[in-house]
Amino acid sequence: MELESSILGLEGANYACLPFLPAVPLSDGINVTSFGWGSDPGKGYDHSIFPMIQQLELAVDSLETCKENWGTKIPHDSFCTVEEEDKNVCSGDSGGGLTFVQPESTRQYIIAIVSYGSDCVQLIGGSEPKSQINTDIRKHKDFILKFINSK
Repeated sequence: MELESSILGLEGANYACLPFLPAVPLSDGINVTSFGWGSDPGKGYDHSIFPMIQQLELAVDSLETCKENWGTKIPHDSFCTVEEEDKNVCSGDSGGGLTFVQPESTRQYIIAIVSYGSDCVQLIGGSEPKSQINTDIRKHKDFILKFINSK
């Protein structure tokens, strides 16, 4: 994507690179960061957006665990993260990016797009955490490159 103006110098703003330009592996045990304005039941925003962007570190979950937790077929392009009762993406966060920093550099890479998971209010109420299901953008490399190259 090409921005109308530079974001360099804006507090808290930075670029996120694509993980396949060039191919950047996601190291085992690495956490990802989610960004969003979704609801935050722990802070009184049960069903409304939070007034400022939030960020959250999440552990990566295996596809096998994700499938076991949901007991259903998950989409082929899933990228899963661990849910916790008090630490999770919530309603309104869908569409936001999940990023990681490659240990050898300081660059942020976008790896997935937040999709769906358990209801946050129910999790705080004691519901059993499952896995958060996100869309792995690496599975859409051809589409993304076609779009980039058409501009």
